[in-house]
Amino acid sequence: MWFKQLTPFVLLEKPEARHLEESLGGSWFVPPQGLDRFSEGFSNPVPFDFDRAVYETEGRLKFCLKREEKILPSGTVNTLLTDKVLKIERNEGRTIGRRERGELRWQIIDDLLPRALTNTSRIYGIFAGRYLLVDTASRNRSENLLVKLREALGGLEARLPHTKQSPGSLMTEWLLLGECGGGFELDCDVALRGVGNVAPKVRVSLKNLTDEDVVRHAQKRHDGYGAGFGMARPYCLCIDRRADV
Repeated sequence: MWFKQLTPFVLLEKPEARHLEESLGGSWFVPPQGLDRFSEGFSNPVPFDFDRAVYETEGRLKFCLKREEKILPSGTVNTLLTDKVLKIERNEGRTIGRRERGELRWQIIDDLLPRALTNTSRIYGIFAGRYLLVDTASRNRSENLLVKLREALGGLEARLPHTKQSPGSLMTEWLLLGECGGGFELDCDVALRGVGNVAPKVRVSLKNLTDEDVVRHAQKRHDGYGAGFGMARPYCLCIDRRADV
C-alpha cells in the first residue's frame, strides 16, 4: 500500500505486536447506532484478514482507524422543516418563533438519523522502528488517530519530529540537484509556492521534475530573482527499504 501523504511521529518506545493487537482489538469499530452521528474504532488494516487489528511484516506493524459518519443533507432537513412549519402555522393559526423552529429542526434530525446513509473513511498507520507513520497530511486527523491509540493502549509517548531544516527548503534543494537523499526518489508531481503577501502557486503533474522549466521555477527564488518560488513540495515520493524509517 502507498502512503501518498505522511505525518511522522517520533516514538519513545514502540509497542509490542501482541499488546497492540489485543489493545486495538478491544477498541474494535462498531457502526453508529440509533441517534449516534458517527462512530470510530479500529478495523482490519488489510482486506485479506478481517479478524486482526494489526498486520505485521518485517517488524513493521500496520493498523487502521475506521470512521463512519451519518449523512444528513441540509437541503433535505430544511425542506422537511419548512413543510412542518407551514403545516403547523396553517392548522393552528400561529407563527413559529426561532426557538420553536430550532426544536423542530432537532426533532427532524433525530427522526432521520436512524435511517441515514453513512460515509466511511479510513486512516492507516504504521509502527516502523522509532516512528509512527500516519497516512495523512492533516494535523487534526493525525492527532485524532494518536488520541485513539493512547486511549486503546493506555498511553503512548509520541511527538512530532523537530528538523534542522524545513521540509520545503530541503525539497527545493532536491529539485535543484535533480535527486533526493535519504532513500527518497523524485516522482512526477510537485507543488511550488512563492513567498510574500500574495504568494504565487504552481502545480506540476505527470512531468519529469528534472526538466529545465520545472527547475527554473525553483531557481528563481533560490537565486533571489523576482517574486520566485520559495517552497517546493513533491507530494508523491517513493519510500523503499533504504529510507531511514
